[in-house]
Amino acid sequence: MNYTAIIPAAGIGKRMGLGFNKIRYKLNGKSIIKRTVEIFENDRDCSAIIIATGKEEVHLLEEDLKDLNKIQKIVVGGKERQDSIYNALVHAKTDYVFVHDAARPFLDDGTLTRLKTAVVKKDAVICGVKTKNTLKKVVDGKVVDTIDRDTTVEVHTPQAFCYNLLMDAYHYARDRHLQVTDDAMMVEAFGHDVFVVDSTYNNIKITTTEDLIQSEAILRSRDE
Repeated sequence: MNYTAIIPAAGIGKRMGLGFNKIRYKLNGKSIIKRTVEIFENDRDCSAIIIATGKEEVHLLEEDLKDLNKIQKIVVGGKERQDSIYNALVHAKTDYVFVHDAARPFLDDGTLTRLKTAVVKKDAVICGVKTKNTLKKVVDGKVVDTIDRDTTVEVHTPQAFCYNLLMDAYHYARDRHLQVTDDAMMVEAFGHDVFVVDSTYNNIKITTTEDLIQSEAILRSRDE
């Protein structure tokens, strides 16, 4: 199978307090975004990569990623994450699309393989890990329910879809002005089943300074 990787990279990372887009932060001399993009650059089943970022970031990313061959386009993102992904989707020419957070540079081959195998059969597949902590539903500061961990998954990316299905779901959501937090939610609203495969706990999204500490530990474990 062949797929296009779409990487939304328009966030500014306020929680890290860097003063610039966190994806340009360098871990052991290489930017987070480059580490992420190289995962797909090195996957033989990935035929193209499309990145959506802020207007002011386009030139900076072009320079940082100029030695990579699979980048089809760097597009300007929209107001919301789903707008950015749509701006990238319209440029894709592919049977399958994998949407992956720019700030998840530790996606492993096993998770990627499980997604590729499953999406061909199921059309809509996400990855995630079992929740480690007890989860409570809280309303106005009061616990109203304890959520069963056995039926709960912490969702990661990539999320993998048949291209036509995801585009149909996006058009459905845009026509109804739906706001979603991930692509799977959009496909769910469209009425299509979404399936899950295992990710790993190292597939973190770098959001806070604490995540940077964990990232350094992951790199040490890889002897980088």
